[in-house]
Amino acid sequence: MANPLTAQDLANHLGLPYKGEDNLHLKGCKPLHTAGPNDLSFLDNPRYLSALKETKAGVVIVAESALADIPKETQPLISPAPYSHWAQALQLFHPQPEGEVIHPTATIGQDVVLGKNCQIGPGVSLQNCTVGDCVIIHPNVSIGQDGFGFAKGVTPEMPVIKVPQIGRVIIGNHVEIGANTTIDRGALEYTVIGDFCKLDNQVQIAHNVRLGMGCMIAAQVGISGSTSLGNAVQIGGQAGLAGHIEIADGVIIAAKSGVTKSILKPGETVGGMPAMPIQKWRRQQAALSRLTWLKKKT
Repeated sequence: MANPLTAQDLANHLGLPYKGEDNLHLKGCKPLHTAGPNDLSFLDNPRYLSALKETKAGVVIVAESALADIPKETQPLISPAPYSHWAQALQLFHPQPEGEVIHPTATIGQDVVLGKNCQIGPGVSLQNCTVGDCVIIHPNVSIGQDGFGFAKGVTPEMPVIKVPQIGRVIIGNHVEIGANTTIDRGALEYTVIGDFCKLDNQVQIAHNVRLGMGCMIAAQVGISGSTSLGNAVQIGGQAGLAGHIEIADGVIIAAKSGVTKSILKPGETVGGMPAMPIQKWRRQQAALSRLTWLKKKT
């Protein structure tokens, strides 16, 4: 159940100006097209401007540029970053439970340290790891198991030799890890997930990978061993990163990209396989499309 708030209390919490009715009670948060007079909604993407014009929401969080499109019955909360303030509002209406929650069928194995206010979902397996404060781990995540460490054997009787994995995983504070994600323990030292990192479902983090603060990684990304990411790196779905490379702060990697070399320019956006500056990759795709068209014409 959502916690009700007055519109004025909400504005005060968010630090946004509000000039509507002081006693307008908001019962919850809904999309523009289903919100009613006691609901909060928001607009961040201009493609939904038509929904804003027809909304029946009591209050909407919007940029100043959208004020002219708000119905008379709806009160605005003017924000420079509507989606960010919407996220904060959702946290106020739907606060996370206090204390540590470990759901049934989760397994807390050997050498595990848990911080405060963590949520450990059903089917989670934790071992050989330290988990910071306010971490959310969704169902069936596995953290701290052996990485893919093998050496070539020297005799036909033993063609492959397992390399014992003896390191740990360090999870920072305010991290969220999506369902069915796997984070391998370090081979000798640490695999590190920095504060405020957000990992989607089915992500594979190999041994000795290091993520800086605030990285955002979409579903089905695979990061090979000993690769290091700076702060605020964003990786699109199904991208793959080779091992032993470095990614600079603020780099954006497009979905389905294959990153085979280090990206050392902060803030660069790359795409393709092998990954390259995004504009170069787009020009290559356009050229290939033209070649295909010319071949059909001949």
